[in-house]
Amino acid sequence: MATGNENIWHSDHSFMAAPALGSVLRAVEVPSAGGDTMWADMSAAYDNLTESMKARIDGLTAVHDWVPSWGSVMTEAQIAAHRQNLPADEAAR
Repeated sequence: MATGNENIWHSDHSFMAAPALGSVLRAVEVPSAGGDTMWADMSAAYDNLTESMKARIDGLTAVHDWVPSWGSVMTEAQIAAHRQNLPADEAAR
């Protein structure tokens, strides 16, 4: 039932209190064309922002939640059952 959620820009497990340190991609079959998986270094992206943009976003926070993606194929009861172990994480780091 869930189609295409892997095809959006995302960061693996950002909703967890201790998110993944990194990700690994193992290409078992590689198409002759396409396959547009892209990787980004978010630290480098921040480092390359202008000082005015850094000042503009300094102090902002984000709420990271799994429900819009994984929860989209769950019932309310299933979401509630997982919510205790996987709460939305307000990342104020």
